[in-house]
Amino acid sequence: MLHHICEMSKMTMKELLRNKGFLFFAIILPVLATMLLNVYAPWEETKEQEEIQTLDGLNTQMAYLEDVEKFQVKVYNDSDTAESRELLNSLAKSGMFQMFQVKSGEYREEEIQDSAIYSAKHDRIDAIMILRADFAERLQEGNLTESVALYRVGDDERYEWFQECLESNLLAMVQREKITADEVNVKEIRVEVLEPEREQSMLEMDVNWYDVRMFGYALALYTVAFLFAGIMILGTIITELQSLVYTRVLISNASPYAYILSKFAVIVCCAILETCVAVLSYVTMVKVDVGLNIVQFACILFGMALIFTSLSVSIGVCCGNTLTACVPAFSIWMVSSLIGGLYFDISRASDTYKKIALLMPQRWGLQAASFFIGDSGSGYSLMTMVTVTYVLLIFLISVLGLKFSSDRN
Repeated sequence: MLHHICEMSKMTMKELLRNKGFLFFAIILPVLATMLLNVYAPWEETKEQEEIQTLDGLNTQMAYLEDVEKFQVKVYNDSDTAESRELLNSLAKSGMFQMFQVKSGEYREEEIQDSAIYSAKHDRIDAIMILRADFAERLQEGNLTESVALYRVGDDERYEWFQECLESNLLAMVQREKITADEVNVKEIRVEVLEPEREQSMLEMDVNWYDVRMFGYALALYTVAFLFAGIMILGTIITELQSLVYTRVLISNASPYAYILSKFAVIVCCAILETCVAVLSYVTMVKVDVGLNIVQFACILFGMALIFTSLSVSIGVCCGNTLTACVPAFSIWMVSSLIGGLYFDISRASDTYKKIALLMPQRWGLQAASFFIGDSGSGYSLMTMVTVTYVLLIFLISVLGLKFSSDRN
């Protein structure tokens, strides 16, 4: 059986490599998609120039705005005075902390406290600071005990560094008011710990869009290349069905399972070829820091290649015609790319929309990239589970479609 699988796979691969259309989708288009990763994003400079980002409301999510290399601090600024702005600017200019400000003067203290607890449980945040409305007055008195509250969230080791920087900045400001160090209660600012909620499951976590957006654009082009490479493989299957090659296989010593497995072996070979081309292009052409190393990049693309190449083959086998298969295959790719969030951020979409997006393979590719960029090893297990699940489902559909197609002929 293994001999038959190898022989049939070898014949199909030779036929594909002589097909110019296949070479375009398997080689040229992945190279073009990789070059897209070098495209300059004009909004990145704007984002970096903002020292302090102002949030729209108390519970506005910070996760999709964060710079993963910096310590994330959310500030409820009740006073919004020159003194409070000076303090926040000093912390932001250190380059180690990313400051998010909520102008909370119009909110009650209970609302601010509830929002702080909610943010600690549901947002990606390392510390929370509250500057009361009397901050400027307390600063002149040298007593900041009741005007500044600091909350630690999580176990990031950089918290101690942030607290030291905050205390040194406050000390410098009060000393400028000609108050001696002995009279300053900087060390007595209220410090508490807010325990974050249990770690979210993969199904609940949002993609960090600002980190993966350029990869998302490239992934759209990669997946369409994988899809139409599968259409080329489908062409060989349809030709063999119409010329009764499959029928001759059934009456020979080769089993129908050997034929099916040979086509799956061709899909795997094509996925490896496309991944190798993309990785080689990634190493030689990409000059910007995408946040993914070679292994992580290859892991995501190989999984996506297996899924979309198998998908187009499965659709074509069920349709029984290559041209007819192009329409539903391209439609599925287009809709899944839109819903999956390759082109825009869906973190603020409804829960129903997000659950539908989880049905799209591209969403899981972005999620894996987000995990990798966030220094999480969960991306490998995620891509493995997603790829195996989708491929098994598609393979089952292909077997049923092939059976019906052969019965019709």
